[in-house]
Amino acid sequence: MKLKSVRVMTFNIRHGRGVDNEINLPRIARVIQDAGAEVVALNEVDRRTRRSGGVDQVEELANLLGMEYAFSPSIEYQGGQYGNAVLSRWPIEAAHVYKLPELGPEVRTLLYARIAWDGEPLHCFVTHLGLCDDEQRAQLRQIAKVLEATPGPKILAGDFNFDASLVDWLNELPATMRELWTLQQRERLFAHHNGLSGNTFPSRDPKKRIDYILASEELELAEPVLPVHTLASDHLPVVGTLARRM
Repeated sequence: MKLKSVRVMTFNIRHGRGVDNEINLPRIARVIQDAGAEVVALNEVDRRTRRSGGVDQVEELANLLGMEYAFSPSIEYQGGQYGNAVLSRWPIEAAHVYKLPELGPEVRTLLYARIAWDGEPLHCFVTHLGLCDDEQRAQLRQIAKVLEATPGPKILAGDFNFDASLVDWLNELPATMRELWTLQQRERLFAHHNGLSGNTFPSRDPKKRIDYILASEELELAEPVLPVHTLASDHLPVVGTLARRM
């Protein structure tokens, strides 16, 4: 029986603006490349907005990294759009945008990308949840319906805007979806990483863990899930390696 693997990252890039207040997409690309990420969930991505100089940011990142991409606009902003995106080293066969329940000031979406992963589909979902409790839980319930209707290996990743003290809210999702940081801590999968906080925000002095990767039970955690320390954004990216037995 052989294994195939995928290295997954989630990264809220704050339209490429680092803690130095400079928008620097090559710096974001280096973080992704240095981490060896093969599928990347991105939040707060600009497409042709004035503040970002009219650049299509996910297209630029894809070109810098030699990857495929899909984009999910959530709002119209400064003459362009702002939303979520996926980067993939494998072909993206299809993409779809789901609008999530809107109980706050900003439209939130779920981006779906079907990735041709070495002979079978890998279903990748990216979201950036709202800011209030009721909104977040309603959005999770809607995401759960989409996940339940999608058979096969699945990843859900993004900025959920609630910290680890509320991680039980993820029980709104199907039981087959495991939050990877919690899984590795509970199962003591990588003992030398136990006791770390996993905090991702703010990047200069992380106090909260609000960026998550979940994977369905078809996928095993092959290498530790860890934040990547960088000042390229106000969030730290999170990266881990998943494997599937064939």
